[in-house]
Amino acid sequence: MTDRLTGLASRKSFFEQAASLTTPDVPYTIICMKIARFKQVNDGLGDELGDKVIVQIAKRLQQTFPNAALLGRMAGGNFALLFYNLSENEVEHQITRLRDFAERPILLRREVIVLSVNIGVAESCSHFDDIADAIHAAEVALHNALSSRVKFSFFDTQMIADARASHQLENALRVSLTTQATELHTAVQSEEFFLVFQPIVNAKSKQVSAFEALLRWRHPKKGVISPTVFIPIAEQIGVMDLLGSWVIGRACTLAAAWPETSQHQSPRISVNLSPSQLQNRALIYQTVKRALDKSGLNPNRLNLEITESQEISSGMIETISQLRTLGCSVALDDFGTGYSSLMELNNIPIDYVKLDRSFIASIGGKDEKQERKALNMIRAVVSLVDVFNLVPIVEGVETQYQLSTCLDAGVTFIQGFYFSRPLEENNVATYLQTNSSE
Repeated sequence: MTDRLTGLASRKSFFEQAASLTTPDVPYTIICMKIARFKQVNDGLGDELGDKVIVQIAKRLQQTFPNAALLGRMAGGNFALLFYNLSENEVEHQITRLRDFAERPILLRREVIVLSVNIGVAESCSHFDDIADAIHAAEVALHNALSSRVKFSFFDTQMIADARASHQLENALRVSLTTQATELHTAVQSEEFFLVFQPIVNAKSKQVSAFEALLRWRHPKKGVISPTVFIPIAEQIGVMDLLGSWVIGRACTLAAAWPETSQHQSPRISVNLSPSQLQNRALIYQTVKRALDKSGLNPNRLNLEITESQEISSGMIETISQLRTLGCSVALDDFGTGYSSLMELNNIPIDYVKLDRSFIASIGGKDEKQERKALNMIRAVVSLVDVFNLVPIVEGVETQYQLSTCLDAGVTFIQGFYFSRPLEENNVATYLQTNSSE
C-alpha cells in the first residue's frame, strides 16, 4: 500500500516491506526524518500548498537517495529511509545529504519556503528483536533530536528510559494542572516559579545590551521542570495568560532596579510572549501597560519577543502594533526555523530579528561543507535583515571562533554561553558591574 499523496510506502506498508526486505545477516540502517514545524508551514500556506511541499520533498528523496532500499511517508511531514551495508562514514554522509536536500528553498506560487529537518537514526548493530523495533528506535532518536533541539540523533537504549520518564512527567503535570486549577496560582505565590536572565551583549563594546527573561518552575515534588514541558501544557489548559502576566510584571520590576553600565545606560529586558497572549489584544495591552506603570520601567527598555514558529495572523499584527505604541520594541525570535517568507519581515512591525541557534551550530564543527553553508546562510540573513532596517541578534554562540564569525558577518549583538549562561536574579547586578569594569 502506497501513500496516496506521494506514492511512497505508507507507514503500514513501510513496516511490512521493511520486514520482508531485511535479514539477520545483512546490516541495515533506519533513518527517520521530520520536517521542522510542518504544521505551522501547512497552516500558513493552506492545505493545498502544504500538500505540494510534501510532494516536492518526496520527489527530492527519490532523486537524492536512489540507493535507499525503501522510502516511506510515515505521517504528515515525517519520512523514513532504509539502507543496507552502510559504514559509519556512509551513515554520516547520508545524514549530511538529507539535511542539504531538505534545506534547499522551495518556490511555490511566489512564496519562498525554507525548510529544515530533524533526523533520528537506528542501526541493526544495536541488536533489535525485529525491524519494527528498529523503526521505533529511529523514531525515538528523532524525538530525542527534537526535544534536545539538535539536528540529528543516534539511538541508544537510554533514550527509551528517558522517553518513558518524560512521558510520565508530562502526564503527571497535565493531570495536576488540569485537576487542580489553583496550583499555578499557588506556585506563583509560593515562588515556585522564578526567572533567570541571559545577557545579550554588544560584542563590539563588550557591554550588556539586554537580558532575556527565561521562566523556570521548581516543582515541590518533581524538582526543576523544563519550560519545554510545562509551557505547552499551560497553553493547552488555558493558564498561560496568568503565567505570562506574572513573567512580564516580575521582569519589569527586577529590570527597573538594575544598575547602569559604564556607558550610563541600563540594559533592556526581553520577555517572550506566547501565541495565546497575542490573541487577547485587550488583555496583553493592559498587562504590559500595568507592568510598566507599576514598575516605573522606561518603556524603551522593554523588548517583547514573538516566535517565528507560530503563525502570525493579521489580528496578532494589530496587537503587536498596539503594544509598540506603549514605547516598547519587538523582536522576531527563532528566525529560520519556521515559515520563512520575505513578506513576513515586511509585514510584521518588529525591530529585531533573532537568528536561531541552528544557524551557528555548524560553525567550528568538523564538517567544513556544513560550516561554509552555515556561514553563507548567516551572511544572507544579515543582509536581508539590513534591507528591512532591522537589527540582527545571533543566539547560541559558545566559542570565540563563532563570535568572530558573527562579527565578520556584520552581527553586533550576541547571546549565548560564550558570554554567560542564564543568571539567577541576585547575580545580575554583579554580572553588570563586572562586565562594565572590563
